[in-house]
Amino acid sequence: MGSKIGIFLLHGITKNSGELAYVKKSLEEKGYCVETPNLPRHGLCPREYETCWRDVLQLSKEELLMGVEESFLVFNEKVDEIFVGGNSIGANLAFYLASKFPVKGVLALNPVYRLAKGLELILRHEPKIRAFLLKKNGNSNNNDLVFHNFNIGAILSIMEIVRDTPTYVKGLATPSLLIFSKNDDILSSKNVAIFDKWLKGEKELHIVNESGHGLPYNSAVLPLIDEFIKNYGP
Repeated sequence: MGSKIGIFLLHGITKNSGELAYVKKSLEEKGYCVETPNLPRHGLCPREYETCWRDVLQLSKEELLMGVEESFLVFNEKVDEIFVGGNSIGANLAFYLASKFPVKGVLALNPVYRLAKGLELILRHEPKIRAFLLKKNGNSNNNDLVFHNFNIGAILSIMEIVRDTPTYVKGLATPSLLIFSKNDDILSSKNVAIFDKWLKGEKELHIVNESGHGLPYNSAVLPLIDEFIKNYGP
């Protein structure tokens, strides 16, 4: 009797588990056990695949990481072997899990580090923005950083996950599947070389043409995921 292979997938920070519905259904049809939980404070918005900003702005990095770990550990008890993966920051969170727990491999769709021009300014000036708001508000609680009642501190806290990515990706020996979009308007094309250099384990690298940042909707990723699991599964 074969091992029960689990696939734990995480959606992007402004989406919900519906973003992965197509991938989940397709992989389950191949006999895999697939879990696509909502990230903490996600899935509360009436939009089909998205999460409302009012919910994201209540989320801290600590709550996000704790919630992801808890969901992973519950699912891990139900399967014999497990792969972790995700899209966008969901892929970064998958690498975070792989750095803490034994997994068979990482399925990373458009992992985030360098952003497209313009968006890159958010990361580059994050320390200055934080210092400005701390001084303006006269407090030291990063999660209370607000500007005209807009919770900028929550956004900065989430962006720390991107900034901290090298600490749990560099030198990672876990087999990894990297899939990037050629037409991604959110990420810089430099991410391809960056993640390829950082990861020290066996890896497969693919660039998909006919897709933007939303890789889970592209049928081209499914055979790549299936083949990777067959190569590195039990």
